[in-house]
Amino acid sequence: MQWDIPFESISPGFHKSALEGIEHVYDTFKQRVADGRNLSLDEVEKIAQGRVWTGVQAKENGLVDALGGLNDALEAAADLAEIDEYNLTSYPKIEADFDDIFGLMNPFSTLKAEIKSALPKEFSLFVEASKLNNNIAHRIQTRVPYLLDIK
Repeated sequence: MQWDIPFESISPGFHKSALEGIEHVYDTFKQRVADGRNLSLDEVEKIAQGRVWTGVQAKENGLVDALGGLNDALEAAADLAEIDEYNLTSYPKIEADFDDIFGLMNPFSTLKAEIKSALPKEFSLFVEASKLNNNIAHRIQTRVPYLLDIK
């Protein structure tokens, strides 16, 4: 058995592809910050420079409006959307029984059905991500295996 495989050098092709993917993600992120904060890309680059900011530092740099947790963000989003009443549901719902513990080994097997049953019928649900026809399929991505198509 060979144990040194994870420590072998990466190929030049993989290195180039990974670097292009990282640069694409970073450029996209900077563009979204620029658009969302009404800043030029040069202004964003002066702030960013590849660094990671704490929440307090991000607020000081004008990158966020307020500090808070998920509930604060949901309340702010509801306020912006002028929604007075809304529900929150966490998925997957986990019960402390034997079947649910084993279900965690493949959480997406029941997740689709649970989400589908919880949404109003006007939601057209789930396009398999593997069937998407897009020009970013070759880039490094992290996704759940489904997308919501809200009409």
